[in-house]
Amino acid sequence: MCFVFELIGNAGSVMLNILNITRFSVKTAITSCIIILCLVLLFNFNRALSIQLFPLIMLPIVALGWLWGIKKGRIAEERREQRAESMRKMQEKKSTEGKASWDEHLLRVITNSSPLGMLAISNNEDDILYCNHRFCEIFDVEDHEEKILSGDLTNTGLIALCTKMVRDEKAYHEIFRSAFNFSAGKTTWTNIQFKDGRIIKHLTSQIRDENKECLGRLFTFEDITESRTYEDLLKKRYAYEHLLYEISNQFINVSPEGIDAVFTSSLRRISEFLDMDSGYFYQVDHEKGIASNLFEWQSNNCLSKINSLEVEFWPSFKERLINFEKVLIPDVEAMPGNSSQEKEFLRKRGVRSIIISPVVSGKRLSGFIGFSSSISKELPDDADAMLNLTGDIFANALMLKQKNEALLASEERSRLLLQHSTDMIGILDMDGYVTYVSPASKSITGKEPNEWLGKLLYSNIHPEDAVKVRNIVREFIENPTLPPVKLSLRLPVNGNEMIVLESIFNGQLNNPSIKGIVCNSRDMSQHVALQEALRNSRNFLNAIIDNAGDPLFVKDSSHRYTMVNEAFCRLSGLCKEQILGRTDFDLAPEELARDYFAKDEYLLVNGGMEIFELEFFDRQGNKHFLITNETLYMDEKGEKYIIASIRDETKRKELEQEVNNALMKERELNRLKSKFISMVSHEYRTPLTAILSSAELLELFGNEMTKPERLGHLEKIKSSVDFLISMLNEVLLLNKAESMRMEYNPSAFDLIAFSRELMKNLGGNSYCNIELDADFNSRRVVMDKKLLGHILTNLLSNALKYSPEGGSVLFIIRCGNGLVSFEIRDNGLGIPQEEQPRLFEPFFRANNVLHIAGSGLGLSIVKHCVELHKGEILFESKPGEGTKFMLRLPDESEA
Repeated sequence: MCFVFELIGNAGSVMLNILNITRFSVKTAITSCIIILCLVLLFNFNRALSIQLFPLIMLPIVALGWLWGIKKGRIAEERREQRAESMRKMQEKKSTEGKASWDEHLLRVITNSSPLGMLAISNNEDDILYCNHRFCEIFDVEDHEEKILSGDLTNTGLIALCTKMVRDEKAYHEIFRSAFNFSAGKTTWTNIQFKDGRIIKHLTSQIRDENKECLGRLFTFEDITESRTYEDLLKKRYAYEHLLYEISNQFINVSPEGIDAVFTSSLRRISEFLDMDSGYFYQVDHEKGIASNLFEWQSNNCLSKINSLEVEFWPSFKERLINFEKVLIPDVEAMPGNSSQEKEFLRKRGVRSIIISPVVSGKRLSGFIGFSSSISKELPDDADAMLNLTGDIFANALMLKQKNEALLASEERSRLLLQHSTDMIGILDMDGYVTYVSPASKSITGKEPNEWLGKLLYSNIHPEDAVKVRNIVREFIENPTLPPVKLSLRLPVNGNEMIVLESIFNGQLNNPSIKGIVCNSRDMSQHVALQEALRNSRNFLNAIIDNAGDPLFVKDSSHRYTMVNEAFCRLSGLCKEQILGRTDFDLAPEELARDYFAKDEYLLVNGGMEIFELEFFDRQGNKHFLITNETLYMDEKGEKYIIASIRDETKRKELEQEVNNALMKERELNRLKSKFISMVSHEYRTPLTAILSSAELLELFGNEMTKPERLGHLEKIKSSVDFLISMLNEVLLLNKAESMRMEYNPSAFDLIAFSRELMKNLGGNSYCNIELDADFNSRRVVMDKKLLGHILTNLLSNALKYSPEGGSVLFIIRCGNGLVSFEIRDNGLGIPQEEQPRLFEPFFRANNVLHIAGSGLGLSIVKHCVELHKGEILFESKPGEGTKFMLRLPDESEA
């Protein structure tokens, strides 16, 4: 029956679906087919019964099926709606979960990027809700981060890991435990000291939901090491600056007598602040190269005080201090290798850490302050900056101390000067009353100082002088800046006896410490008489000195002239005002002044007496030969002076020079005479012998000789005579040149024609020719034709004479730029190198040409003729290679 009802229900559903135009499913279609098939089978089995039963069966079945189909359809509809709602809710859930997951990811990214470490713990105390990366970095538990977040690591285990990092583990446990007893809304913080030196700020607060229910505790951790260090440095710097402020005020307010104690206490306070064992202050003396220990403080006086140090003993420290750099050495043993000298010194004194700061005054190193410790010190990073103000304070304090000492010394000096001064010093007010008198008044005037006080000066001096003093006082009242006035006062003593006072009045009315006119008086009664006698004696002595024939002078130890006489002025060409007070560097050329300075300095150092000769040129350029006699003189005060006398030996030197020149000329003349005699005996003998022999042959055998033979002997006689005449002419010509009787007479002529005629007269010889090389065929020049003939004849004849057989002589002529250049070349014997300097000496002949006839006068004549032309002659020669003479003469036609 159930099956039947199922079939009927399905059929009803099908029908309901059809009627409601609902969607068919496969199950519905199959059910409908089965119902129809059953009806068909029943109908075929018993048709009659089927027809009868069909209405009865079908009606309730259809009704029930109809009802079941309606119910099933409703259930299916409800299921579809439920399924759709479930799908919608599922989509919404997925969307919500995705958003929550993204928010959680974003929150985690933000917290992990935070510089603060975060740790969230539930109320259970063992459940860890969350921690970020920064927390793991701070507590060095990065390896356990996954365990913490996954819940595998409890709060207790985490605290055990974290407390290993802190110094006080017990206190840190208590911080965690007490965090769960905080009341709502309460936030607490504390600083945690880590074993590695870090300082972590720990902040504790509650985690509350929207209903303000406490879910757990949130711990945040911030590394404040740097900020705390910086804060400590600021506090320390503030404390140091406050200390320096107090020290500076002490220096400002201290009395001159107590300033040394302030220096020592300041070194102590700064040393204690810097945690150093000792402090010291050295002043540098750059001239002596030492640093003097002015003040020093030591925590334990176990080391002896070093009074002074040689600056060169600290080479590396010196270089840095001169450049105004500080020396900060935490550990002496770590100093560089170039500081071995300083390192050894500090090591012996037990110093392991040192600070040295330069003290600068006036852009110059005036000293340094130092602080030392027997143990290594980690110096603060701002130690350099902290010490800048220290050096300035000590520099100012040192200047203050020096000024105070100078002031005290000046006051004491002034008191002693007034006490022991031989001058009477008094002060007048504007009415002329005496307000102060120095102790010297007793010895000068015979009155005690108190006898002068409150008295009018005018009533105690000569009436005429009183009028002068009144006028002076009136002038000072009208013009307080008036310069000091000098006046002689006559003061009556012992009745009618008068003493003369030389007084200087100095207006000090505007000076608040004096408020008067200072009068400095000196007893000049005896001094006037002595001065007059001294003046007469000095005038007499000056007259003697000025009338002395020899120049005299006096120099002081600074090489300045303090006295000269008239003879010295005449020699130098200067008056006394131009000389006195000046040195040789002001009066003489620098090279000569240095020579004078060296001689004078030697005498000032070694003393004694020095005599030396020197050459001196006066203002007119005249040369003088001087002999200076210098003596060192030292007066009773120890002052050194150079006293010198000068003797002008110029005339004597000139006479000596003239005598020497005459002697030299006499010697030269004797030498020339000897050489001339030797030359004549040698050169004249040959031609005379030839003449004599030819004459004798002609006399004895003339009738027997043929005409050509007679002509040959006559020609030999003639040539010998010509040679002798030529030699005599050369001697006469040389004598004329040396006696300055040879004159220069220029005239115009054709140089080429003249040269060719000269060459023709020389004619060469059978084995040597002259070749002319000129860059023109005709050229008119203006020269001395006669002198030029002597020059060229001698040079060409020498070239022919000393040239070998078959050789040639090259004669070159060039003109231009107002000059005529001659060049004569031969390839003959040449001149030995060692004899070339004497080539132009009279009668000189080289050793390699003695076998060739000649007088040795030709080249000497050539030189004189060239000098008359104001030209020049040069030569080049090598033995065996020939000689080249270069001659350049001015051409007056182009002038």
